[in-house]
Amino acid sequence: MAPLKTTEALQQRRQEQAQKRSGEYHLNLEKPPTVYARQSGKDQPVKNKEAAAMQTDDLLDLAEEYGWVKISAWLFVENYYDKFGNYNTSGKTHDASGKLRIDQRAGLQHVILLVETDQTSAVICRETSRLFRDETLVGPVTFADACREHNVVIITPHHVYDFNAPGRDDFNRFIEEAKVAAAYLKNMREIAYAAKYRKGARGKYSGHAVPTGLMLDDSRENYLPNPIWGPIVSNLTRRYRQLDGSIALLRREIIGKCIFPDLPPDIEKRIGTIYLEKVQGGYTIKSRAGLIWILVNPANMGHMHFDGEITKRNAHTAIVDEDDYLFALYHLADVDLDGRPIERPNRAIRIQHKGTIDPRDGLLTGVRRNGKPVLTTDQGYVYLFQLAEEKNAAYTIKNGRDMSLSQYTGSIMMDVVDRAFEKRLLTRLDDLFYMANQPKIREGQIPVSPYESAEMAAIAGDLHRMHEEQEQHAMVIVDHFHHVRQDVIQGLAGVERSIAELKRQIAVLKHDLDRDRRETFMDAIDREDVYSAMKHLRADLAAYERKQKESTAMVQAIEETGKKLATARDYWPSMTLEKKKIFVRLVTQDILLHDTGVGFMEMTVTWNTLMGEPRTERAIILQRPTSAANWTEEEIAILKQQYPHGTKRETLHLLPQRSWRSCVVKASRKGIERYTRRQEGYSQSDTICLNTMLYMDAHGISDNDTGVWWENVSDIKSEGDRWHQATR
Repeated sequence: MAPLKTTEALQQRRQEQAQKRSGEYHLNLEKPPTVYARQSGKDQPVKNKEAAAMQTDDLLDLAEEYGWVKISAWLFVENYYDKFGNYNTSGKTHDASGKLRIDQRAGLQHVILLVETDQTSAVICRETSRLFRDETLVGPVTFADACREHNVVIITPHHVYDFNAPGRDDFNRFIEEAKVAAAYLKNMREIAYAAKYRKGARGKYSGHAVPTGLMLDDSRENYLPNPIWGPIVSNLTRRYRQLDGSIALLRREIIGKCIFPDLPPDIEKRIGTIYLEKVQGGYTIKSRAGLIWILVNPANMGHMHFDGEITKRNAHTAIVDEDDYLFALYHLADVDLDGRPIERPNRAIRIQHKGTIDPRDGLLTGVRRNGKPVLTTDQGYVYLFQLAEEKNAAYTIKNGRDMSLSQYTGSIMMDVVDRAFEKRLLTRLDDLFYMANQPKIREGQIPVSPYESAEMAAIAGDLHRMHEEQEQHAMVIVDHFHHVRQDVIQGLAGVERSIAELKRQIAVLKHDLDRDRRETFMDAIDREDVYSAMKHLRADLAAYERKQKESTAMVQAIEETGKKLATARDYWPSMTLEKKKIFVRLVTQDILLHDTGVGFMEMTVTWNTLMGEPRTERAIILQRPTSAANWTEEEIAILKQQYPHGTKRETLHLLPQRSWRSCVVKASRKGIERYTRRQEGYSQSDTICLNTMLYMDAHGISDNDTGVWWENVSDIKSEGDRWHQATR
C-alpha cells in the first residue's frame, strides 16, 4: 500500500490531472452539471445501497472533482418517477429499464430538456448503460446528437465524452459502448433462455409457473401432487363432466368463492408465485381462460410439457381421473395429448350488421397528458359503451377485479353527464369572467361613505381584500397556461431527433432488403432479423409520431384557450368537440363517477386552481330508469311471504332495493295474490325504493326538472371538534 501524501502533494496531483484533462476536452463550469442515476429494479435503490451510492453520492463527488460546486448540480434518479412522469416525494421506487425510449423515462426527459435549453454543460452518470440499453440505438444517437449540438459533455468515472473536441472520436466511442450495453442484456437473455430451454426439453422444471394442484419435490426439478390442492383440481374436473361440459355453469358455481384454501408454509414454498385470485381464506379462479387451463393442463395426467409439447410422459403421479380429464380435454382444448387437432362441430357465428350505428364521442372521453383517463371511477374503470339500437352511448363502469359473474357496476347516458358538466363549466366561466372584469366595473365609482360602526368597516375591509385576492387570482390565468405549455413542450424533448433517427435506420434496412432482392446476400435468419428489427422500429416511430401530433395539438389549443379563458363562455358554442375536450382537460384535475346503486350517479369534479373556489364539487345525477337487476331467490321468498298480507311499509323495508311498482309486477308474474286492500298513510312514491328515498333525504334532494343537483365538497369548515361539509 502506498504511503500517505501531504496535502500539498495531493493538491498538486489534482492540479496536474485537471491540467491534463483540460487539454483533451472543454468543460463549462459556469453552467451546473446534471447527475443522472438509474437502476433497473424498483427495489435496487433500497436493497443495493452500494450501487445506489455509486450513482448518486459518488457522482456528486465526481462533479466536485471536476470543479463544480456540488450543491449546484441537477440530480435525477429515474426510479423515483412514476409512469406518468410525476416525482414520488414519499420515496417509493419504480422499475426503470434502460431499454425504454426517452419519452418513456421522465428523468431522462428532464435531462435532455436541460441539454436542449442550454441549462447544463455536462451529464454525469456511472456508465453508458445507465443512460441506455437500447438495441435500436435510436436513444443513444439522439442523446449524443443533442449533446454535440449544445456543447454538453458526458462524464463517467472512466471517460469524458466531448463530441466537439478536435482529434477525438468520442461520438463513435459512445455509440460503441451503447452497443455493448444493449448486447449485454441480449446475451444474458440468450444464455438464460438456452439454459431454461435445455432443462425444459429434458422434462425437468425450468422455472415456469407450477401447475395448480402440484408442487416441486426436494430437488426442485420434478412435480409431486399437492396434498391440499390436488384433490380440489380432481373434483373440479369431475364436476365439469357432471355438468355435461358446461364451463359457464361450472364458473357460475365457483366465481368469487374460496376454492383453494391457504397453504401451510412448507407447501407454499414448493409452489412459488401463485397466479390465482386472492380472496378471504385462500384463492379462487378469476377468469374463464384460467379455469379452462386448470382443467386441460397435461400435468394433471402426470406429463411434463414445455414450449407447446409434451417432453416426458408419466413423469409424476396424476392428480385427476383419466376419463374426467379426457372429457375436459376433448371439450375445451384445441389439440389432444399427441398434438392432433380436435375436431368439433362448428359453432354458429353471430354477424353484426354494419352501418346501423353512428359512432359517438363524449366530452369527457380520452386521456390527460399524464396518461390518466379524463373520466375515472373508484369502482373500476369507465368506458364509453355504444348502444346498439339508439343513436346514443353510455358511460359504463366496469370492475375487472369484481369476483361476481357480472362485473358491470352501473352506467349512465353520455348526453346526460356531458350536459350536466357543460352547464356547470359555463357557470364557472361566467363567475371567472365577472371576477376578471371587477377592476373595470369599479373604475369611476364614487367612494363609499364611512360605515356606521367599526365592526361594519372591518367586515367591509375583509370583503374588499377577498375580492382583490379573487381578482388577482383571475388575472394569473394566462401565466398558468404558460407553465402548462412548457410542461407539454418538455414532454416533446428529444422526440424530433428520435423520429429522424428512426426514419434513417428504417431507410437503411429497407435499402439492405432492396439490395438483397436484386442480388441475394442474406440468409433466411438474417433476413428474418431485418424484418423483425423493422417491425420494432416502425412501432417506435408510430409511437413517437403519435405523441408529437398530440402534443403539438395540445400546445396550439393551450395558446388559443389561455388567451380566451376569461371570455371562453362566448367562444364555447363555436368550439369543435376536440377543442372542448382539450379545454376540459386543462381546467379540471379529475372527474370521478360513482354509482350509488340506488338510482343516482355521483360525478365529483376537481377543478384546476385557476378556476377558483370551490375546488371540488359533486353532481348528483338521476339515472334514467332501466330494467332492474335480477331478483334473488331470497328476495322472491320474502315477496311470497310478505306480499299477500303485509303492509306496503313492511314489504318495502324488507326489500330496500325494490320499489312498490317492481314488487307488484314481480308478484303478478309469479302468480302471488294480494289479499289486503287496506289504506296506509305511507307517503313513499311507488316508483322509488327505500334506499333511494333514504339517499334523497340524506342529501336534501327534492324533485326538479333537470334531475341534477350540485353540492360543494371542497370547503371543510370546523366547529370545535366537529367537521362538516359546506352547504350546497
